[in-house]
Amino acid sequence: MTINRPEMLKWLWMLPPLVFLLIWSYRRGREQLRVYAGENKVLMNIYFIKSFFQVLFLLCAYIAAILSLANIYWGKSFKEEQRNSISLAFVVDISNSMLAADIKPSRLRKSVEVIKTIVYAIPDLWYSVTLFKGEAMLLVPMTQDKEILEMVSSYIHPRMMTAKGTNITAGLLMGIRSFPSQNDTHRVMIMFSDGEQWEGDINNAMQKMLENSVQAYVVGAGTEKGSTILLSNNDLVRNAKGNVVRSYLRKDVLNKIASFTGSELLFLSDPLTASILQQRLSESNSMEKKKYTRQIPVARYGAFLFLCVFFLTMYSVLGVVKWKGVL
Repeated sequence: MTINRPEMLKWLWMLPPLVFLLIWSYRRGREQLRVYAGENKVLMNIYFIKSFFQVLFLLCAYIAAILSLANIYWGKSFKEEQRNSISLAFVVDISNSMLAADIKPSRLRKSVEVIKTIVYAIPDLWYSVTLFKGEAMLLVPMTQDKEILEMVSSYIHPRMMTAKGTNITAGLLMGIRSFPSQNDTHRVMIMFSDGEQWEGDINNAMQKMLENSVQAYVVGAGTEKGSTILLSNNDLVRNAKGNVVRSYLRKDVLNKIASFTGSELLFLSDPLTASILQQRLSESNSMEKKKYTRQIPVARYGAFLFLCVFFLTMYSVLGVVKWKGVL
């Protein structure tokens, strides 16, 4: 199960004060009824039962509305699509942690090597290159020109961007925007990142990937053992207290992206990763004008919205129905 907008769940804290307000309203109404009807037990019982179910339905409607707004996904459905060609977007993390050398020569340089291997191995490949740090930039727009990659690859470095942090969301959204507008293109994205210190609404980016039928491969750059980070001036990265920073691979973040898009998490430390990606992409490219089926998560907001409307309807019906003679 995936909650696309978890920030909406914070509104569940309103339940206790809402319950308190409804109980106060019930007691006030009961006292007013006693003033006009006296100690009529039949009316009091009817009022209690109607009030109880109205409160129950109203609370259920409120909870269902919050869950609908949270945009919860669970389960998988099969979607059949037809693609005539392949477009590939490379999305590369260039934050300082990618300079760590637990993968030689560094996480970033190894990522660039894998990108070049793939681009040169697949003929007539349309590709783009997006870099991200605290923000994102489209370095190479969608093209078939391999020489452009050769010219710019040596300049890919954290100093290309001044924004601090690791905004994976910005990188993914920029990568999505790099795809051509034609609907018959098989869209594939390969992201290289260590997953450290990520920021932004990553759930929104993953939702956009689903809406745009983007198949994603995530390549984890780094190792769980980690490494220090050596800057270009030969200084080690240190924290505010002056201690040397050690960077680690964050599998949890990267796994979330891979699993949500129905893809797999690969590792830059695996010497077979480039070959695996090349094989997957070659298979996709050979599926020209053929239909294929993929699994996508199923949004359940509609079910919760239906429940919300149902409970509100029941609440309204109880308010107007006459119960005379029922008890």
